[in-house]
Amino acid sequence: MIVGLMALCRFPYYDSCLRGLLRLVDKVYLRFDGVVGDIKIYQSIENICGDKLGDVYVSDSEWNAFIWREELLRMLDGVKPELVLFPDEDEVFGPGIENDLRRFRKSDRQQLAFNYQHPAPTIDGWKHKKPYPSEPHIKAYKWKPGLTYIPYKKRASLSNYGKFNYKMAKSKILHYCFYTPELREKKLWSGPAKKKWFKMEAKKK
Repeated sequence: MIVGLMALCRFPYYDSCLRGLLRLVDKVYLRFDGVVGDIKIYQSIENICGDKLGDVYVSDSEWNAFIWREELLRMLDGVKPELVLFPDEDEVFGPGIENDLRRFRKSDRQQLAFNYQHPAPTIDGWKHKKPYPSEPHIKAYKWKPGLTYIPYKKRASLSNYGKFNYKMAKSKILHYCFYTPELREKKLWSGPAKKKWFKMEAKKK
């Protein structure tokens, strides 16, 4: 069984990203942010997922780099899937993901890491200089009992597996965090990560 995990909060195009995950999995298990999440998103979940909905966990935890991942992971303790796909609410697996999953299943590696498509998809042709994130992230893994993100190792890696225990995917993640001018303004100029990873240049085609 292949299951999908996704944490939902306020991303306006979450439905497209969730539907992209649904086409690849047998069941989805979702975390909804009960502190700052958009209630309209929560109310739409059952309609979007249909019979592929496994469960929804409404969390009252403040956002943290690993807590939300750990909460979703714990939902699988009684499910015992073969593979887990775990994109963010603003991410979609790109073309070729099916071939990557077939190769991953046959490999001896436990995690599947993805680079991010550059340039990222935007509604108006805006571009930036570097991929974001600039380093590969773990977005799929083989499930086994006892998996955890504690202590968190960054780049969405599970703490049980060694630093290099992953296979690189050939396909890439489509990251919609810069899709509109409004999303870019929030992403680029809000919070402590401002200008941390790269300098941006807005360019129109």
